[in-house]
Amino acid sequence: METKKNPKADLQRWSQTFMNIGLSISIGIVVLAFNYTTKEVEVQDLGSADFMDEIIDIPITEQKPPDPPKPKILDPIVIPVEPEEAPEIDLDVIFSSEDNFDFNLEDLVTELPPEETVDEPFEVVEVQAAYPGGTAALLKYLAENIQYPSQARRMGIQGRVFVKFIVEKDGSVSQIQVERGIGAGCDEAAVKALENMPKWSPGRQRGVPVRQWMHIPVNFNLK
Repeated sequence: METKKNPKADLQRWSQTFMNIGLSISIGIVVLAFNYTTKEVEVQDLGSADFMDEIIDIPITEQKPPDPPKPKILDPIVIPVEPEEAPEIDLDVIFSSEDNFDFNLEDLVTELPPEETVDEPFEVVEVQAAYPGGTAALLKYLAENIQYPSQARRMGIQGRVFVKFIVEKDGSVSQIQVERGIGAGCDEAAVKALENMPKWSPGRQRGVPVRQWMHIPVNFNLK
């Protein structure tokens, strides 16, 4: 099928007309450009202008604080004071002849409680306390009366137990203490034997029986 063009839609015929219009506009613009004249702008020189004359000096004013108000001086007020009269003290004492001032000085003496004398045991005295029969008799007594503890035997413990005690004025033994022990029942065995000792000869100081500390070692040896 053959396509047909509408003669009204053909723009080819209008091309010459559009070209003439554009050329006319271009020529008009060129003519106006040649006829246009530029004007010079006059620039004034402001460098010589003196603006300092227009500056107004403003003086600096200081505001002084107002003076403090002066204190008002009041007139002193005088208050009259009447002098005080010293009280009169009557020192006159009248004694009657019937008064009896006899007193017994013994009534003013109170009996003081008796001083408690502290009878401390001695460590060293002139005559030492002694076991009856001497040291040999003491060693024999200990050997016969001390039972070697079975626990110490099983454990193989042996050594010395250091004991101290007081020999009283009557020769009895008190305050038995273990100073250094070896344990396993040996300490208790030594104390028990000393508790059952016979009386000692007490120590003496200036010929008077006194209390004295005694220190002895008790040997525990396995044979």
